[in-house]
Amino acid sequence: MWNDIDEEYLDAYIGVLLLAGVYKSSNEATDSLWDASTGRNIFRATMSLQSFRMISRVLRFDNRETREKSDKLAPIRDVWERWVQLLPLMFNPGPEVTVDERFVPFRGKCPFRQYMPSKPGKYGIKILAACDAKTSYAWNLQIYTGKHASGIPEKNQGKRVVLDMTTGLQGHNITCDNFFTSYDLGQELLRWKLTMVGTVKKNKPDLLVEDSAGISEYKNLGVHITRKLDCSDNTMAPYKKGQGRLCFLRRLRSLDVCSQVRSG
Repeated sequence: MWNDIDEEYLDAYIGVLLLAGVYKSSNEATDSLWDASTGRNIFRATMSLQSFRMISRVLRFDNRETREKSDKLAPIRDVWERWVQLLPLMFNPGPEVTVDERFVPFRGKCPFRQYMPSKPGKYGIKILAACDAKTSYAWNLQIYTGKHASGIPEKNQGKRVVLDMTTGLQGHNITCDNFFTSYDLGQELLRWKLTMVGTVKKNKPDLLVEDSAGISEYKNLGVHITRKLDCSDNTMAPYKKGQGRLCFLRRLRSLDVCSQVRSG
């Protein structure tokens, strides 16, 4: 049976959700959080398990009658965007910012649930994130909701994502992988006073490599796009499959610009 709740009780519900995150309880059964022997007292002291489940079942963030039918994120878009707008106000990232995707395992009902067979949890929600490299603070986030309703694949999606995620940054270095990296993206970031470090496939059409035969054994290239738009003034260092990408990118950032490096 439903009982009306006030703002204080709703705040308590949100606090319980946050506390479950603090305890890293994403894979823990809800019953166990409220269990008298194995659970935590603070959950039972805040509200009953029945009340928690009731609020979870009926809570809505939009009006179903007026929502945009073609917008898969419409049920939570308003609250999601308000929260994302607060993220950059709470923290100033350091000089190194990473743009990448985060795959959150999820098998529930969701119109933008993705299937990625290479991931440990094959079904989930893909979130694109710009994070401070030192603290992992999420400075900006986007939820990937799938292809456009028209069914036409988006061109230069990687470039568009990085530019969206780094809007407002200046003087930072952006690190990304080969899905995002392109020379056009590097040029655009330079106009925003940003540099970029990233891996890029060796057969990328916009990548100018003088010694293409010499890198045929390498799967990817690491590219450090720096101050000038001339490709000769950027650092490129091939690396073999299996070489630690994170260590490689750290080493690449430490190289002097305008130098050609061959590693392997």
